[in-house]
Amino acid sequence: MVNRRWMIYGAYGYTGQLVAQEAVLRGLNPILAGRNHEKLIALASRLGLSCRCFDLEDIENIALNLDGVSVLLSCAGPFCSTCVPLVNACLKSRVDYLDITVEIEVFEYMASLAPKAGKSRVVVCPGVGFGVIPTDCLAAILKEELPNAQRLALAFSSNRAISHGTAKTIVESLKYKGRIRKNGLISTSAIASKIRKIDFGNEVINSVSIPWGDVSTAFYTTNIPDIVVYYPVHKGMLLLLKLLRILRFILALEMVQIFLKKQIHKRIKCPTYEELRASRTRLWGEVSDENGNMVQGRFTCCHPYLFTARASVGVVEKLLNVDIIPGFYTPSKLMGPHYATTIPGVTRIRLRRS
Repeated sequence: MVNRRWMIYGAYGYTGQLVAQEAVLRGLNPILAGRNHEKLIALASRLGLSCRCFDLEDIENIALNLDGVSVLLSCAGPFCSTCVPLVNACLKSRVDYLDITVEIEVFEYMASLAPKAGKSRVVVCPGVGFGVIPTDCLAAILKEELPNAQRLALAFSSNRAISHGTAKTIVESLKYKGRIRKNGLISTSAIASKIRKIDFGNEVINSVSIPWGDVSTAFYTTNIPDIVVYYPVHKGMLLLLKLLRILRFILALEMVQIFLKKQIHKRIKCPTYEELRASRTRLWGEVSDENGNMVQGRFTCCHPYLFTARASVGVVEKLLNVDIIPGFYTPSKLMGPHYATTIPGVTRIRLRRS
C-alpha cells in the first residue's frame, strides 16, 4: 500500500470507533481526530494510533491539522454543522473529503462544490456509509436494467437500535418538511406525504416517504427525475408522523432542540456489538418508465453501523491506492454500482422485471 496518511474526524463517537477498529483490523493506521482531547487520547492509546485534537471554528486551523493527510473521513455529525468547515479546509489543503452523512442538504452543498473540487484537485464524496451506499448502488443497477426509467423508489427496513449521533441527526431533521424529487428538482412535502405497501421479501409493510439522502444522490447517479425514499412504519408511528406535521415549527425551536438532544444521552442506549452482528437490514428498489415497464430489486445487508465501518474504510483504501479524477462523486460513481455487494454480510441483488 502506498504510504499515505489519512484521518478520521469524530473518531471517538460510536460510529467513529467502529470505523477506527475496522481500519486497525485491516492493518491501516489512521490519525484519530476530534474536539475532545481526553476521549481522543483514550481511544488512540487503546488502538495504538496517533491523534490530533482540534475544533471546527477556524478553517485555517483545520488546514494546519490536515498537514500530511491525503484523505479525511468525517464521522462527526450532524453533518449540516460540520461539513462546511471540514470540506473547505480539505479544498484548501488538497485533501480528499469523505463523510457518512444521510442529510440531503449536505449532499446538495457538496454537489455545488464540484467545479471547485476539480480545480483544487480534490475528490469529494459524501455518504460513504449505510446512507447512501446500498441504495445508491441499487439505484445504479436498476437504471442499468431500465435505461429509460423516469421514476425511482427506494426503501429499507431494519429493527436496528441507533447511536447518539444518529439520534441527534434525526432531531435536527425534525425542523424540516419531507423531501421528494419531482421533475429533476427537490421539492418539499408534508412529512410522510406518500404511503405505499412495499414487499421486502419477508413481508409486505406499509411505508412512508422520508427525506433520505438518496433524494439528492440518486439523481446524480441515475439522472432519473422522480425519486422517493420510503421507510416502513406501524399504524401508531404513522399517526405520530401526521402529528409532527403540526408540531414541526415547535420542534424547530432552539430550546426544544437542546432539550431533545439532552434526552438522547439519558434515554438512548447504543447497540452492543452482539446486537450489530445479529441484525439484518432489507433493501428494496423499483424503477419504471413511461411505457409501463418496471424492474424491482431486493437484497439484505448487515447492520447499518457495521456496513458503514466496512464500506467507508474500503472507500478510503481506494483513494489511498488509486488515482481518481478530482471532483464530486456519489458512492456508486466512485466505487462502482456493485460495490455494496462486495461488503461482508451483503447478499446479491435479486432483480424482477414486470
